[in-house]
Amino acid sequence: MACVYLIFFTLIFSLVSTRSDDHFVGELIFGQVAPFSGDQQYVGTQVRAGILAAFKEVNNKGGVHGRQLQLVSLDDHCNPEDVPIKTRQLLDIPNMFALIGFYGADGIMELLPILNEQQITNIAPLTGSSAFRHNFNQYNVHVRTGYDDETLAMVNFLITRKAVMHIGIWYEDDAFGGTAMKELRMDITKTGLDLVHVAA
Repeated sequence: MACVYLIFFTLIFSLVSTRSDDHFVGELIFGQVAPFSGDQQYVGTQVRAGILAAFKEVNNKGGVHGRQLQLVSLDDHCNPEDVPIKTRQLLDIPNMFALIGFYGADGIMELLPILNEQQITNIAPLTGSSAFRHNFNQYNVHVRTGYDDETLAMVNFLITRKAVMHIGIWYEDDAFGGTAMKELRMDITKTGLDLVHVAA
């Protein structure tokens, strides 16, 4: 966790150093669109709480180059189609510095055209989808690993630490589970494990 915080705030310090003071004065405002209602509201609420805790720690130490960090969060109601609408509402706020803590592959995919159009940085999107790792976007800055690396680590653990050679998989039958399942199948093929059963 300490490593994630270090990367996170190194990014913020770097952004502050490279953005013009003529356009960004006073507080550094970050915008977030995430689910604060619906099936995934717990995730959105926890992500927001984590960002606020980190911002409070930095602000209590004087901020970033003397500037306080502020977070403005909007609810996408677990609807990816709301993400670009709410994002544009955030970008209408004067001195919006960067985006942060967006959640879910579908919503972040909707966000990408806006990042390119507005040339604004999105820090720490909460998704492990390989689609964002294999198709580089300079404005989408990840601080977590992808599903492909996570599933490969799991398979290697089973082989090297548990001496498992036969494996069965149970996965969630949705877009998230399907993506992880695809990555896991490729990892199993690479390592030579015997896939004996698959269930959803």
